[in-house]
Amino acid sequence: MILGRLALQWSPERADSLAMARSIRKPVLCAMSMVIGVAGLCAQGGCRDRELRVSYEREPEIQMSVVRPGTGAPIVDGKRIELHYTMSLEDGTTLIDTRANNQAHRMYVGDGTVIKGFDDGIRGMQLGEIRRLVIPPELGYGRAGYADGTVPANAKLVIEVELTAVN
Repeated sequence: MILGRLALQWSPERADSLAMARSIRKPVLCAMSMVIGVAGLCAQGGCRDRELRVSYEREPEIQMSVVRPGTGAPIVDGKRIELHYTMSLEDGTTLIDTRANNQAHRMYVGDGTVIKGFDDGIRGMQLGEIRRLVIPPELGYGRAGYADGTVPANAKLVIEVELTAVN
């Protein structure tokens, strides 16, 4: 799912180049601003001396792939689950491997005890399913990284997770 915010960019100095580049004329832009509800942009006299900005911002996305399908009902928020996972950096450096010490991770789905990208990435999994998640920094440890330095700033994380139990 892609979520975003739309704003239009307009200035009299750029009107001619914008109109030529996209075959859009001032009245069309004025009409567009009225349709999207931008108050005051096309007051009497048109768009002259008004500024209208266009930009589109996307929310960061998790890349997900199913390595092995599972069975049963998909997990939802509030379900108590157990899972094994390996968390690595893009370069392959392993940060966490729950199988290494045979300690399954237990949690409630959506409880906020793990990074947002992990929480979002496991929703809908089925028992026995294995997923590979690539989590952008904004949904991981962000600009700061992890406090002890194990996860660097702006790190993209790769997680392979297996849902082993649903209670």
